[in-house]
Amino acid sequence: MLGRMVVGGLIVVLVWCAVSDARTGRIPNTVTLPAIGVVAVLATLEPAVAWGAAVCAAPYLIAFARRLCGGADVKLAVVCGGVLADPASAAAVVVGSAVITGCVLAVRRRTVVVHGPALVSTTLAWLVIDSVAASGTIDACCVG
Repeated sequence: MLGRMVVGGLIVVLVWCAVSDARTGRIPNTVTLPAIGVVAVLATLEPAVAWGAAVCAAPYLIAFARRLCGGADVKLAVVCGGVLADPASAAAVVVGSAVITGCVLAVRRRTVVVHGPALVSTTLAWLVIDSVAASGTIDACCVG
């Protein structure tokens, strides 16, 4: 029960970050840093959380070093990967969110768009996919 509450709280944080990024182009440290702290604590209890966070954040860290994304995207990726708690899912989310952002860039004919909403929406979609795959029914993830 506690695990679901913590993950639920992190999901609320992720959605808040995506909305903030979409509206202002910024993701405040006052939101991401405590969430990273929660992920770090969870990682000490469950190694899959650490692996998910690392796999999700690594490409963003490389992109940040090359000035291709902001530091907030790196921090957001840590939380997304931690919530997923699975390296394969984290890798799929990185690819999926990159595809979504690429499509938005093409449709809007811009060279820069915010990435947080794509990363968070892909993470949430993948959580549903993982839940359905594990249970064989959507009821387990969405009803109770």
